[in-house]
Amino acid sequence: MSVGEDSGFPDLDEIDQRVKEFYDEVFNTYVNLVRPLRADVREAATAMKEDDSLFARRSYLRAVFALFEGELFASRTTILQNIRYIDENTSLRLPLTDAERTLLKEVEFSLDDDGNFRMRNRFQPHLAYLRFTVEVLCRYRGKPCAVDFTGQGWQAYRAAHAIRNRIMHPRRLEDLFISDDEVIQIKLATRWFDDAMSNI
Repeated sequence: MSVGEDSGFPDLDEIDQRVKEFYDEVFNTYVNLVRPLRADVREAATAMKEDDSLFARRSYLRAVFALFEGELFASRTTILQNIRYIDENTSLRLPLTDAERTLLKEVEFSLDDDGNFRMRNRFQPHLAYLRFTVEVLCRYRGKPCAVDFTGQGWQAYRAAHAIRNRIMHPRRLEDLFISDDEVIQIKLATRWFDDAMSNI
């Protein structure tokens, strides 16, 4: 007789299958978003190598930050999906505060003058949100955070983010140019990000 038959306990094989299906779905959701973004970065890098135009440089920068933001979003979504699954199916509670859970969802709550509840999207500043996401990922996975936020790689990431903001919100013609030194900063930022995500 299996554990689930007339024993009062759930069938362990059935639980194992449900858990496997859930984690396969979560993993596939993550991979299906991140894989094409990584392919875009590779294609943009190849295009820039073949034709090092300003358009190619801007395209590479946009692809790089789409990857950064997409992978971080996918990571936060994975945590939220796991939280929901654990909350609904176990008596365990992950070591995240209610405030951290709310920040992961990028929402904020308020009341209007009539006392009605309102929820709205609340987008966080990218650099601060990246650090928050990394910290939560490390804690969620039960690992000490080994990501270096002090060295040359992080400084390159900050510089690349400033370049991204300038390119995405140009105010004058000069804002559209990406210098050779800035291309190097963007590449260093990409290397730092890949190392950071692989160390979590």
